[in-house]
Amino acid sequence: MIPKYADLATDKDDQKTNERLRAFIRNSSEAVFCVEMEEPVPIDLPEGQIIDLLYRHAYLAEVNEAYAKFVGLKVEDLVGVRLGDFFPRSIPENLTFLKKAMAVRFDVTDLETTEVYSNGTKGVYLNNFSPVLEDGLLYRLWGNSRDITEKKRFEEELLLNKKDLQKLAGRLINKQEDELRRLARDLHDNLTQKLAVLAIEAGGLEKQSGLSAPTLTGISHIKNQLIRISEEVHVLSRNLHPSILEDLGLEEAVRAECTNFSSRMGLPVIFKTKDVPVVVPSNIALAMYRIVQEGLNNAVKHAKGSNIYVFLERTDENLHLMIRDTGVGFDPEKIKHKEGLGLSSIRERVRLIDGQFTIETKEGKGTSIEVIAPLAQTAQE
Repeated sequence: MIPKYADLATDKDDQKTNERLRAFIRNSSEAVFCVEMEEPVPIDLPEGQIIDLLYRHAYLAEVNEAYAKFVGLKVEDLVGVRLGDFFPRSIPENLTFLKKAMAVRFDVTDLETTEVYSNGTKGVYLNNFSPVLEDGLLYRLWGNSRDITEKKRFEEELLLNKKDLQKLAGRLINKQEDELRRLARDLHDNLTQKLAVLAIEAGGLEKQSGLSAPTLTGISHIKNQLIRISEEVHVLSRNLHPSILEDLGLEEAVRAECTNFSSRMGLPVIFKTKDVPVVVPSNIALAMYRIVQEGLNNAVKHAKGSNIYVFLERTDENLHLMIRDTGVGFDPEKIKHKEGLGLSSIRERVRLIDGQFTIETKEGKGTSIEVIAPLAQTAQE
């Protein structure tokens, strides 16, 4: 029979070891305790029977000041206390705790639990148990617990703040799109038309007789400049809000963007598609289009004259986008904590459509951006 905790020290060496152990337990900042069994408890019985025997035979044989502080009592008031008196069976959280411990035969490492004691104290604890077992019988249980209530509260507050920031970022993106849509409409419907009228009037002046050659040259130059500015404003309007998305759909809008980008930047952009739906939810279509714009701009920084590939296809119930270049790439670790606005914008847009975003890059090996968007999802705030 394994001796009880109080009978462990039998000679001088054992007494010294026991005194050092007691000193360590007493001064530990973590709650340390020893639960002794009046009669050994078989741990291979059904769950309910083990619990019955624990509450019949288990009592506190040793606790330190930190443990007493946990439960709001004094050490001398806890030693000898029955399990049911300091860990009531009537509290569901306590039974959940015991069942988790029994599932690993009381050999517990960093088991996180929410515990409620008889005095009403409730908190989150990280627990470690070391059982004394022999022939399937539990004789005693050493344990220590660390109070992580404040840590968990802080983590929850951080999570809530992160969610609030994400909601704010989503609203800002949606608000930005609304403003860009309004500005694009104003440019197209107002400024572009006025420039067109001026260009027509300049063309009319060209046809007037009696004008000197220098004057005609000047008028022709002004007319051509007006036409060029009008075209640039049209391109600016299209970039601010891609009306082509509503007119021709996502596939043609991305194709046009790739063509225009290649022409502007002098870089070859190869665009390939497969099974892209004719109708894509508007929030997903807009997000994908903006991600293509950001991805192409990002590729310019790293492509260094290489080809840029854009793939858009439907896979099952998802829309899959990949933007890849074969350029110089970069070291992800170097930008881990200073990610640019482009990549941050992509991540936020992907989050708003409940998508997945991955980026793979390596110095000298190019860069690949992949986005998977579930077609069934709706916009988030």
